[in-house]
Amino acid sequence: MGLKPKPEKSALSAQVSTAKWHVTVKLIVLVLAITGLASANGGAKPLQGEDRNSRGTGKLSPELTTLILKAQRTGSSNARVQVIVQFRKSPTIAHIKKATRLGGVHTQTLRLVRTGVFNLSLSAIQALAKDPEVTYISPNRTVGVSNDYYESPQQYRHRAVIRVI
Repeated sequence: MGLKPKPEKSALSAQVSTAKWHVTVKLIVLVLAITGLASANGGAKPLQGEDRNSRGTGKLSPELTTLILKAQRTGSSNARVQVIVQFRKSPTIAHIKKATRLGGVHTQTLRLVRTGVFNLSLSAIQALAKDPEVTYISPNRTVGVSNDYYESPQQYRHRAVIRVI
């Protein structure tokens, strides 16, 4: 009884094995990133006098929750904020009318990502968050670019790397 020698791996099977490993690692990183984003609440405290399910707080970004809490303390819930409202489906006229009935001003629709941009009071934001068609509301933030990569200008004169912040 002799031992059979192990067949050598071909270059192709080694590449396939490496590709599978890379895909597995990418999937693990993606799952961890999604779980981290879903569980992050930014230390937001619950709003006064309501339970989580009736008020839609899970639909509000931590920044909006903080603004609403401050407004409740100071009595300034009529302060207006430009927000991005994400809906379950692409926004329709009915979605826009819901926000405008609450005193909102519709400024833009982004159908590809199922969102609308509105200027709403903080009290209207709270009311809109209770709508079952709304999935998330966040402030409309300014986006800019920054040069976060530097190489010697002599070597790479015409090469620039920018990133959205």
